[in-house]
Amino acid sequence: MNPATLDAKAVSDYAGQAKAASVTDFILHIIPNTIVDAFARGDILQVLLVAVLFGFALSSVGPRCKPWSSYLRR
Repeated sequence: MNPATLDAKAVSDYAGQAKAASVTDFILHIIPNTIVDAFARGDILQVLLVAVLFGFALSSVGPRCKPWSSYLRR
């Protein structure tokens, strides 16, 4: 890639959008519309949030979520 051939206006427009985003916009962007939407668009922060929430849900259920292998060893 040759930096001399890049369109400077496109780069400055992209950088301007990043500067215009506030902390509130960033946090609201992390929340996906649906669970499937987070995976379909490939937004890693949204997928990470879904995974963390799923992990909290599994840990709150407690021993009912144990893997079957721990029941078979008894």
